[in-house]
Amino acid sequence: MNTDLFGLAGRVAVVTGGGQGLGRGICELFAAVGAKVAVLDIDADLADDVARSLPTEAIGLGVDVRHKAELDDATADVLRRLGAPVAWVNNVGGLAGVAAGPALYAIDPSGAAHRYYGTAVGKGRQAAKTAIERLDLTNLSCAQGVVE
Repeated sequence: MNTDLFGLAGRVAVVTGGGQGLGRGICELFAAVGAKVAVLDIDADLADDVARSLPTEAIGLGVDVRHKAELDDATADVLRRLGAPVAWVNNVGGLAGVAAGPALYAIDPSGAAHRYYGTAVGKGRQAAKTAIERLDLTNLSCAQGVVE
């Protein structure tokens, strides 16, 4: 894998729902390309276990992202301990004050935040559904999932 592909070496990525499953895989992928990782999960022990298993600097935080105060505290903790995030992956159903659904957040060093959505409607929706159904999800690695 080209670890310079995304330019994340030494930069900060936050993953909500990072304690297991796809979220853990996303954390591992960020670490594989050299990013510092903040693992957020409702289960603090799972978040901490994942953070300790990563080969780069990482922290695990127990946070219920549906509660704004907890999310604000976690964000402040990430800023203080790792620095400003350049990537934020919402791997849970929703964030406090934000509509539910899949989204990718990118926060650039200037502090500007960008939210990206994955949506398909009309004919595009059926095409996306068909493409997803063709994937062998049980044998798909996280890196391959990002490419797909």
